[in-house]
Amino acid sequence: RVQASRLPNPGFSIGRMTRGSEVEWERGLHLNLGSLIALPLTRRIAEGQNAQVQREVSLSVMRLATDTRIAWYRAVAAQQSLAYSEQVLQAA
Repeated sequence: RVQASRLPNPGFSIGRMTRGSEVEWERGLHLNLGSLIALPLTRRIAEGQNAQVQREVSLSVMRLATDTRIAWYRAVAAQQSLAYSEQVLQAA
């Protein structure tokens, strides 16, 4: 969002022309007017992209938490199954 809300860098130019003994200096400062006009739209697009990324990250975290919980329950079930199998073997 910060990058999208920045003004584009201006340009600066210096020119020198000589006609006989006459020297003329030109100086110019220029700015990309299209970028300046589109700045509010660019900012809104960047905010929308930022919100989308936040939603995707939230979903990824939720998936990871769910997968971790499932893995933990499977590990506990495997330990209990192993303990039960050992009890059956000892009883036999």
